[in-house]
Amino acid sequence: MNKVLQASGLGKSYQMGNQTVEVLQQIDLTIHAGDMLAIVGSSGSGKTTLLNLLAGLDRQDQGSISIMRQELSGLKESAVTRLRNRYLGFVFQFHHLLPEFTALENTMMPIRIAGKPSKEQQEYGLHLLARVGLSERLHHKPAELSGGERQRVAIARALAHKPALVFMDEPTGNLDERTSEQIQQLIAELNTELDASFVIVTHSTELASRLPCCYRIRQGRLEQTQAPRV
Repeated sequence: MNKVLQASGLGKSYQMGNQTVEVLQQIDLTIHAGDMLAIVGSSGSGKTTLLNLLAGLDRQDQGSISIMRQELSGLKESAVTRLRNRYLGFVFQFHHLLPEFTALENTMMPIRIAGKPSKEQQEYGLHLLARVGLSERLHHKPAELSGGERQRVAIARALAHKPALVFMDEPTGNLDERTSEQIQQLIAELNTELDASFVIVTHSTELASRLPCCYRIRQGRLEQTQAPRV
């Protein structure tokens, strides 16, 4: 099975006045193609910090991270950015859609940043929006969409460049129960269909319990609480 990400011995601390606060310590995690896992923990436990480290958005104090077998610490920031743009997708709790662009334009934004989208890429963007149930909302701007629809656009955007790994930070945190259920089902289906790996940071015990594998951050360390399904 292809290894998408490997983290070994990760540690991260912050300086608060004269005090050093150790947020994460000795974190080990391996993610393979098609894996789907949750990371849970109390507020302030370091979940988002870990996500930022794994994605190369922040730098660890100790340990190593490799994405597609490329060690991040040996790369310049520009090379890390290219690696991230090629292999990783992101869905944030607050969708961060650009308000002046339509659902389709927002979905295609990562590809537009990298260059002019090809016809095949544009067709794939349309396919993704249809897949998330928005084929009738292609030309609507975020203000014209519901919260659940905006989150669906964010998911389509994260997948538009066919990433190997998608990070999600509280993807259902601001949704009502019914919409949250729909998003959970959609994530599971996309994982199966696209063979992309998903790492989902969540407060939702219901969402976490549905995933094949779950980890909890406790006192700065990562503990596996649910074994992978075979």
